[in-house]
Amino acid sequence: MKFKKKIICTTLFLGILVTQNTLDNTIALASTTDNYQKNQDELVTDNLIGTQQINIKNALDYVNNWWNKRNPEYAKWDPNDCMNYVSQILKAGGIQETLPSTIKPSGIDTNKNYWYSKKQGDNIFTESSTWINVEDFYTFWSKTQRVITPDKLNIMRDIEVGDVIQLQKKSGGSYYHAMFVVKKDSETVYLTGHTNDREALDIRNIQGENFRVIKFSS
Repeated sequence: MKFKKKIICTTLFLGILVTQNTLDNTIALASTTDNYQKNQDELVTDNLIGTQQINIKNALDYVNNWWNKRNPEYAKWDPNDCMNYVSQILKAGGIQETLPSTIKPSGIDTNKNYWYSKKQGDNIFTESSTWINVEDFYTFWSKTQRVITPDKLNIMRDIEVGDVIQLQKKSGGSYYHAMFVVKKDSETVYLTGHTNDREALDIRNIQGENFRVIKFSS
C-alpha cells in the first residue's frame, strides 16, 4: 500500500519554513514494508469510543511538566514532535486510546482506525501513525469529535482550553503542525507545542496560517 507523503511539523516562527521529512519517511517505510495488518484499513471502524471530553486540569498538569522536556514513556520525534506531544496531553487528560487486539512489538502502525502509543521496552515503542502524524490524527478524530474548519472559524467564539489546533499555510497544502490550547482570556487564546517548545504562545503571534480546530473541550 503506497502511503501518501505528508509534512508533519516544520520549524515555525523563524521567518522561513524549514521542512522536516524524517518522520514522513519513517511512516512511509512502515506502510510499504509492514504487512502486519495489511487488510485492516479496509475494515469498517466499529471500535471508536464516541465523542470524548478532556479533563482540563489533568491535561494542564501534563503541560506544566513536559512542555519543554520529553517524557521517556514516549518515543521522541524531534524535530517533528508536535503531534506526538499533543497526543500525550490528550491521553493525560483522560482521552482513551483505541488499540488493536494485537500490537506489533515495535514501529509504526499505519492503520488509521487506531490511536495509541505503547512503550515495549527500553527505547522501544509501538505507535499508530494517528498518534504522531498531523493529517492522520485528523482522519481518526474527525470521526467522533467536532471539527471547525478555517472558513467557519471565529477564534474567540469557537476555541476553548482543551482543543487541538492544526496549522496550514494560507497558500494551502497539507496541515503540518499541531498545538494545544492552554489558556483563554478576553482578548486571545494561548497554545502549547513542541518542535519549537512553547508553554503558552499567543495565537496572534502566528501569522500567515489557517487554523483547523478539533474540539475536545466540549
